[in-house]
Amino acid sequence: NEDTVGEVVSDTASDDSYTLDDFSNVVYYSNKTRTRIELLVKKGIPVTDDVCEKLGIPAPKSDADARAAMLTTMHVDQLISLADGHILLSPDLVKEGQDPPLDPAHSLTRIGVGTANKKGIATTAAMRTVASRLRLELAAVQDLKFSSNATAAAGPLRRARAWKSALYQTSGAPRPLGEQVFILQCVSEGLLDEAVEALWTADGGKGAVAAQPLLKELVDHVRTSAPGVMEEVTTSKQLSVANAGTLKEAAESFLATASK
Repeated sequence: NEDTVGEVVSDTASDDSYTLDDFSNVVYYSNKTRTRIELLVKKGIPVTDDVCEKLGIPAPKSDADARAAMLTTMHVDQLISLADGHILLSPDLVKEGQDPPLDPAHSLTRIGVGTANKKGIATTAAMRTVASRLRLELAAVQDLKFSSNATAAAGPLRRARAWKSALYQTSGAPRPLGEQVFILQCVSEGLLDEAVEALWTADGGKGAVAAQPLLKELVDHVRTSAPGVMEEVTTSKQLSVANAGTLKEAAESFLATASK
């Protein structure tokens, strides 16, 4: 999916980027690789060393040894990724208005099982910190679809709606990593359950779209009350204990006021 490719790599943008010409007329870049690079360039996404690493291709300025090592296993890794990495775009989520309609409970990131020299690059340390329960909690809701115990299902359903609201992104306008991590942190700690539930069930039930104004106000508030913290997460790809505490405190302050 072209939009998904752009969203996955867009948080790595920097001024030190390559042009399409850097990948042209070079024997070790296949036509398929050049097509992928051209897609990113057309979308205005800077092609950096980090982006090349995520795509599993050697950067133009890689030294000969590093390039040779990556090319040696590239085709093996591509074959393996067909089996261990995929996303599921759900028609049911399209009907709900989810954008992108990606089903995390049935999708799998590329983890490179079976390769000797690949490190896991599908997610950042910050993202793993806040989203470790995401798939399990969404899967739990699927298991409760046929439950006759409405009370038992209420809590997991609220949490699932909060996750879906946090995952919503307008096509072509992905959130920066720090912003994504912050919103997912709020969900994982249960800060958004009640607020999002009220918005989902109001005005005829507009789903995740209904929660977006609240999330925007929340992010704007934190950007003002805790300046630079989300930007630090984006740059470092880490969520330190201190920054997590600062972000949580700012979120609680905003939500306490918003709920009145």
